[in-house]
Parts: sequence; C-alpha cells; structure tokens
Amino acid sequence: MQPPQSASVLDNAILVLPARATAALGFAPNLGDKGEAKSLWFGRVWQYRVLLAEKYRLARLGKHQPMADSFDMAAISPELVLRIQRVVRGSLARRRNSLHLLDSLKDVNIRGFCIF
Repeated sequence: MQPPQSASVLDNAILVLPARATAALGFAPNLGDKGEAKSLWFGRVWQYRVLLAEKYRLARLGKHQPMADSFDMAAISPELVLRIQRVVRGSLARRRNSLHLLDSLKDVNIRGFCIF
C-alpha cells in the first residue's frame, strides 16, 4: 500500500473502527482492546480508502461492460468539456475532504468510531 502523493489533513488522520464496522466491511482486525483478541481496525484514512477501492475493484472484476461506440466526442464543444472538467474536479476535491467514506457504515448498528 502506497500513501497518496498529495495527502490532505483528512488522509493522514488516524481512524479506529469498532468490531461491528470491521466485520461489516470485511477488514482483518489489527488491534485488540485491553488484552482481548483483535477485533478493531486501526489505520489512516488513506489506508481505509485504499482498502475500500480494492474491495470495490474485486467486486467489479469481470463485470465490466464496454461503452457504446455511438458516443461522438467531436460533437461537444471544447468549452463545454473544460467546464465539465472543472465541475468534476471541484466536486471530487470537496468529496475527498469529507467523511462520506463512512457512509457505507450507516446501516451497521455501531455507537461510534474514533478519528484523531
């Protein structure tokens, strides 16, 4: 696992997930609580993102469908393409610096998690 080249403050934050969240995500626990068996997951937010991306990649393996050949990029004006790129880049930057990555745990009955 390689750290991101331009890590934000959130990327370097440390995240501790409780046992239920660890089991729901399918992560291997790497931290025990007060001498008990390992049941918690401890790591940086960028590591959490990498693990979720790998889990998604494995789930999508073999399910890729090619795009239709009927899409004509020449019909779109270059100004519109640049505007769309700016909007998408801004949206991705805002999303990357939010805690949306914990949305996958909203249906798991947990009391909380720790980010510091």
